[in-house]
This record gives sequence, C-alpha cells and structure tokens, in this order.
Amino acid sequence: MSEQFGATLRGRPTMELRWLLAVTAGVLLAFFVRLGAWPLFDLDEGAFAQATREMMLSGNYLSTWLDGEPRYDKPILSYWMQALSVHVFGPQEFAFRLPSAVAAGLWVAAVYGFARERLGTAGAGAAALLIAFSVGPMVIGRAATADAWLNLWLTLTFLEIARWQENPRRTVLLRAYLWMGLGFLTKGPVAIVIPLLATLVFFVAEGRWREWLRAVFDARGWLLLAAVALPWYLLILVREGSGFFYGFFIEHNVQRFLETREGHGGTVFYYLLALPLVVSPFAGWLLATLGRLRYRPRGLELLSWSWFGVVFVLFSLSSTQLPHYILYGVTPLLLLLAMHREQLRSVWLAFLPALVPFGLMLTLPSLLGVAAGHFDRAYEIELAQWGMEVFDGHYLWTMALFAAGALAIALLVRLPIWKRLILIGALQTLALVTTLIPAAANMQQLPVQRAAEIARALDHQTVAFSINMPSFSVYRGAATPRRLPEPGEVAVTRSHRVSAIGAHYPEHTLEIIYQQGGIVLLRVLPME
Repeated sequence: MSEQFGATLRGRPTMELRWLLAVTAGVLLAFFVRLGAWPLFDLDEGAFAQATREMMLSGNYLSTWLDGEPRYDKPILSYWMQALSVHVFGPQEFAFRLPSAVAAGLWVAAVYGFARERLGTAGAGAAALLIAFSVGPMVIGRAATADAWLNLWLTLTFLEIARWQENPRRTVLLRAYLWMGLGFLTKGPVAIVIPLLATLVFFVAEGRWREWLRAVFDARGWLLLAAVALPWYLLILVREGSGFFYGFFIEHNVQRFLETREGHGGTVFYYLLALPLVVSPFAGWLLATLGRLRYRPRGLELLSWSWFGVVFVLFSLSSTQLPHYILYGVTPLLLLLAMHREQLRSVWLAFLPALVPFGLMLTLPSLLGVAAGHFDRAYEIELAQWGMEVFDGHYLWTMALFAAGALAIALLVRLPIWKRLILIGALQTLALVTTLIPAAANMQQLPVQRAAEIARALDHQTVAFSINMPSFSVYRGAATPRRLPEPGEVAVTRSHRVSAIGAHYPEHTLEIIYQQGGIVLLRVLPME
C-alpha cells in the first residue's frame, strides 16, 4: 500500500510537468513562433499600427489619429501596449504584434490555473491547449489589434465570477470589476455588457438572483472600475468633445449593433457557420459536447453555457457581424469541451471535421484559379493571378504533408480521441504559421508593402486614392492622405481605379511606377 502511494506521489509531478511543458510549447507555437514573419494585414493591423506610429511621432498619447484624421474606433489601452513594444523593439511587425501574443499567453495561463483546481491537470492542459490551437484565438493572438487584450479581460472576469459563485468573497468580486474596467479601457462597453447579461441569466437560472443584485450594486466595485477607466474617458471627452462621443459610443457601438457597418452584415444563422471555423479543428468535439445540454447543468457548467449563450444570441442579433465577435464566449465553451473530453467517443464525429480544413487548404490554389475566371474588376483578377503564383507547388507539397500527418494522427496514433485532436490542432497551427498565413499575407499585403517602400524612396508627396490599406503608411513611414492626387504627386490605388484618375486628368500622363497583385503606384506627371 505504502509503495503504491509513494509511486503515485512520484508520478504526479511528472504528469504535471509534462502538461505544463506541453502548454508552454503550445503557447509558443500558437502565438510567438514566426510572429513577425509576414507583412501587416489590412485593414485592422495596418490601422492599429499606423495609429500607434502617429501617436508616438506626435507625442500625443491621449488620442489616436490615422493618416491625419481622428480615429475613434477603439479606446486607448491596446495602443499604449503597442507603443511600449515599439519603443523597445522598433517599428516592425514583431513589435506591433507582441502585445497581443503576450495577452494571449496570459489568457491561456489564466485558464490553465483555474481549470487545474477544478478539472485536474489533464483537464487543465486540455482547456489551455484548446484555446491555443483553435483557429480564432490563435489568429487574434497574433494580430496587432485590441482583440486579444479584450478576450484576456473577459476571460479573467469570467473566471473571477466563477470563483465568486462558488465562494462569495469581496476580493474576488473586486477583481472582476478591475478586469471589466481594463476591458472598458480596451474596447468599450462590451466588456461590461457581456458579464452583466451572462451573470443575470446564470443567477436567475440558479434561483440566486439576490446574489446577482448584491454583486451588481456593489459600490466599491463600480468605484474601482471607474478609477481604472474613467480618467481617460473624461480627458478624451474634454479634449475631443462630441466628436469622440458620437464617433465611439454612437457610431462604433450603438450603430454597429443596429446597422450593418463596413459591409459586415449577416443573418441570425451567421455564427452557426462561423463557430465551427473559429474552433477548428475541434468542431466535432464541440458537437459532442452540445449533446450534454439535454442534462440540467449546474454551477460552473451552467455559468459557462450562460456566458456562451448570451454572446451567441447577442451577436446573432447584431446587424454588424464578424467572426471574432463569437470569441467573447469561446473561453467558457472550450472549458466545457475540456470538462467533457471523455464523452467524445465517435471517431467519425471527431476527426472528419478536423480533417476538412486541411482539404480546404490544399484546394486553395485551384479555388483561386476558378475565381480568377469569374471576377470582373481588374484588381480582383490581378490579385487572384498573383495569388496563384504565391500558392505554388511548394505550398501544395508542404500542405499535402501536413494533411497526411493529420490523417496519420487520426488513424494510427494510439491515444484517447481528445488527445489526438489536440495533436491535430498543433499540426494545423504549424501549417497555418509556416505555410498558409505567410502565403495569404504575401498574396494580399506584399504588393502593398513593396509599393510603400518604393514610395518612401521616391520622397514625393503621396496620397491614397480609392483604397484603404493603412499598412501602406506604416511601410512608407508617413501618413498618407486619402484623396485624388494632384499633378506631380504619387498615388497608390487599385488597378481598376487608375482609369478614374486618368479621366480626371485627360491631358496629363500617368506614369506607372509599380504594379503587382492589383496594387498600382503611379505619378500624375505635370504638364510640360
């Protein structure tokens, strides 16, 4: 008996160490490996990076500007984080993205620490690696935007609420308000609205609505939240006045929910289609876990379903829909998958959805070829043709090897199904960061980067005409006004918009300086 007990004690640290090493390796692979290996993506990465550059150049760390115009899209915290990183490492892709990678790493670590006490070491490792290797969290953890930070604050809020409903302690509740305050300083009201609605659903369902009222009307909690977020909001309102109030609160929050913005519309079924992609390659695992809803959940499980359900319904009703909005409810959802990992018994349900993304990545070059024959605008045709050069034979062979590896893991490896799925998740992440994302970046962004570098060397007044790709300003090293070029000026535009410039200056010659992938850099030559 004593020998068996001693062997258990000796084996436990080994198992914990293995899982800790696995989670650490997963975080490094998902968020840090080749972090600066491809150009910034437009629109979001380019906009955040350029706004941060202009903040640092102007010395105005209170408000943000983009290409010389006020930018009211997001609050200030993520810009401060980027500015600190750029100050240390210089204005490069790695520095702009590093804050998000750090936030994502902390996100995974927080879930691991919470789940270890409730699901055991294996359950905690599963929950942590599910976050790291799901496509949605992996992508925003590498993006120079505010989303990784917002998801960190929402996750920490959720975890504190989960602790508080188990053991109502004031310090835990105050920490929840602290994280909401930081979320409010990162992306606005969504960091408060989601926790309030999700906890309302949970505590009413549990018959504990008085506890919810006591927590929601905690004066010290709101004072802490206000102390964190209110100073910047008051300062920016005094400085920018109604412009900031309307631009941020009305246009980018209320109207974004009530009206379709920037062409990002959808339907009430949008997230039924987006969710499997966001949690890929774990869509089959998700379907198996959804079957648990026929049992009456309690405690942490009910809170997790309530949080995810509120996010799913809220953004399904929103008029503006983007895939990453569903991520605000993904942490509790993936925690549920880890709780019920042993319920996943169907090989077909587990692995068929996990292998489909590899098939799609293999067919991308063919899809580009088909698309090129159906596009009408010159920009789209040239972009697809350039993409077929980027997604070349080397891409195909590399992706075929990844697909074969995933199939081998599914069929040959003798491990529980959920562990095999995590291995496939690691392989998919490796395929994305070494092959697919670099190719997609080279297809969409490399022509923009090259055009910007040429424009920087020319040292002419440069404008952007009928194009919104702020990374051009980042790589040119200067703000780029968006307007029609004047004679003698250089303009970046899309190929199908060159004719509009020519029509405006019929007696002037347009000198094409650079053209690739539908991106054109030209100069309107002055009259002789």
